[in-house]
Amino acid sequence: AGAPDPATGEGMSLALLSAQAAAEAIANGCPQSYAKRRKQLAAASEWFGRWILRMTRYPKIADRTVQMLARSPQLFRTLLGAAF
Repeated sequence: AGAPDPATGEGMSLALLSAQAAAEAIANGCPQSYAKRRKQLAAASEWFGRWILRMTRYPKIADRTVQMLARSPQLFRTLLGAAF
């Protein structure tokens, strides 16, 4: 149903949301709609994982970003909320 993201460790919520989407698709008699919905659900998590991996190419920027997010936990939660 879902797969853990190696960069973020995210996976359980995607698995649960995917299972819900599968159940809804089956209940609505339209199981073919599941694939599109699953792709939509995974898109934000995949984007966030790619963003984190991209940051590792630029250590100075990554360090500054981590410092900024550490000083602003609300911003970090907002980013996570947008991704998941």
